[in-house]
Amino acid sequence: MLTSPPARPVKVFCSYSIEDEAYRQEFDMALAGMRGAGLVETWSFRSIPPGEAVESRVAQALNEADIIVLLVSASFLDSDYCWDIEMRRAVERHDRGDARLVPVVVRSCEWSDAPFAGLSALPQDAKPVASWTHRDEAWTSVARGIRTLVSEIRSGARPARTVRQATPAMPTYRDAAGFLSAAGVVQVVSTRDRDREKPIDGPILVYENSFQKTWLLITESKIACILDDLTKPATYDPLKWQESVEDALPVRIEPYRRTSGFLHFGSRRRQWLYSYHLHRDPSALKSRLEALLKRAG
Repeated sequence: MLTSPPARPVKVFCSYSIEDEAYRQEFDMALAGMRGAGLVETWSFRSIPPGEAVESRVAQALNEADIIVLLVSASFLDSDYCWDIEMRRAVERHDRGDARLVPVVVRSCEWSDAPFAGLSALPQDAKPVASWTHRDEAWTSVARGIRTLVSEIRSGARPARTVRQATPAMPTYRDAAGFLSAAGVVQVVSTRDRDREKPIDGPILVYENSFQKTWLLITESKIACILDDLTKPATYDPLKWQESVEDALPVRIEPYRRTSGFLHFGSRRRQWLYSYHLHRDPSALKSRLEALLKRAG
């Protein structure tokens, strides 16, 4: 006896960068046949009526989605909101088997280190939509892939976990003190130079997202930038760069995105991101770093 299809359409959530709005519209049109047949219901933040709270509506739609589509591009990977909020929740739900996560590559980019890199991507062979001679063929490939998932969901099939095991999709962030100790961060500068300088202050946590944390460590003669990245193997080198305290001055701050900015050190282009939620007054962070560097020098 055949299982009756669900009374409601399969809910498809589309996560994308605003720079890829044209691709989002094309994706929506590609599913027009299924939407017209009552098989799917598509949603993106463009579906939010004026005057309603964006974040709560996005969270609700993400939690209700049966299929979560990521329109992958360099802009998507560069978006704090897409990366830290929408993708984080999407991977969590996929990992538990509550939703199907589908990367759709719209523009060529390097995404092999992304937490969803182990998933089968659309269009066929993960060839970016923009690279197809005839874009309609690319979107037809996408629509067929989505239709296959819709059929599985309507039949009651459970998704298999397909996220790479080597790089956990959404692990619990490791204990900071444990990482710093295991990585030898407190002595990472002295280990390289075979001296034993005492840290002036720090490590100072300057940046964090779902998968990364960055500290700055200032010793008697150097400043070091240390990165803890959960997407990298345990053997990777956490020391991103180091600079003498004299060459690290002056310190400049530069606004970048809604949730982060840049710290620039000296004239040798040493830089790293800082998070606004950690440092709501970036000028105070700048003053603190400059004071420590002058004290060390």
